[in-house]
Amino acid sequence: MAIRRKVGNVCAVVGFNPYTTLNFCRGLPFYFRESNIFRRKFASSESSSSFVLRRSLSFSGDRFSEAGATKGHYFCQDLFVAKQVFAANPVRHIDVGSRIDGFVAHVASFRSIDVLDVRNLDFADTNIHFHQSDLMSLNPRWYESTDSLSCLHALEHFGLGRYGDPLDPDGWIKGLTSLKRILKPGGTLYLSVPTGLTQRVEFNSQRVFSFEFLFPILSSMFKVKEITLLTETGKLTSLNVEDPSGYATLRLSEFDCSIWVLKRRMND
Repeated sequence: MAIRRKVGNVCAVVGFNPYTTLNFCRGLPFYFRESNIFRRKFASSESSSSFVLRRSLSFSGDRFSEAGATKGHYFCQDLFVAKQVFAANPVRHIDVGSRIDGFVAHVASFRSIDVLDVRNLDFADTNIHFHQSDLMSLNPRWYESTDSLSCLHALEHFGLGRYGDPLDPDGWIKGLTSLKRILKPGGTLYLSVPTGLTQRVEFNSQRVFSFEFLFPILSSMFKVKEITLLTETGKLTSLNVEDPSGYATLRLSEFDCSIWVLKRRMND
């Protein structure tokens, strides 16, 4: 699985998807056979008087794909956390670095959301208020500015240069400290990061945290309200926040994700 993932990552970086190519080739016999069948049927159909039939690029591989991409961390976490924000209905919600075309879009469909990201965004929407900002050196204007905050699959990138951010091996802890500062006392942080057995830094890509390392740090900075394990295949498992020791028995791969619901303590 690890070798397969590495090969897949390299292919994705250079813009090549071997599975798409394979399915395209598998589908070509269907395409040519059905193209001829359709052309004959079209000639005698009512639509022939209203439409011009032209041969297009083949999408022959689509017949082997599912109706949509519902597996993996991003789809599952974005939908999972967006539902929680909807249910909580906070006064204000700020997001840091999550997917615009995923989580942010979900939330913006039912409420206003402020977005902070080190990258620029050339987009305008009445419900999305974008602010270019580096969380490793947070502007004080954001201190205690919201009662609800999210940072999904973003903290692991801070300081690794992947998105043009300044290089800083400790960027993740600086970012985590900034997330706490953004929250008002009693506010809620929805945080997700890659979580695996082997804690590591993959330069220009990401960090993967071990649960044994992450839990003491987060529980010292926040009140841990919920922990959910998200596997590569999209399975969500709620963990006991009072006794998280059972986490190790749930490990299915090196590339899982943990989703945390954290509260800033009132006297902190």
